[in-house]
Amino acid sequence: MSFIRLLGAGALAVLVSSCAFVDVDDVRALDPQGSDFAKALFAEYVTLADKSVAEYDFEDASKYAAKA
Repeated sequence: MSFIRLLGAGALAVLVSSCAFVDVDDVRALDPQGSDFAKALFAEYVTLADKSVAEYDFEDASKYAAKA
């Protein structure tokens, strides 16, 4: 019985974590607002997200995209 609970908890963790992913393409399509500094910061975070995706580091890519 405990194996089934463990398997269910693992499946639930995967489902919940997949919902937290921020798509880099959606963020790239946004129009940055604010000062020149804010626009440059947005562009750099998108660049970092792209580099993370290229390295198959989707967790960091999502974090950078969310910061952008």
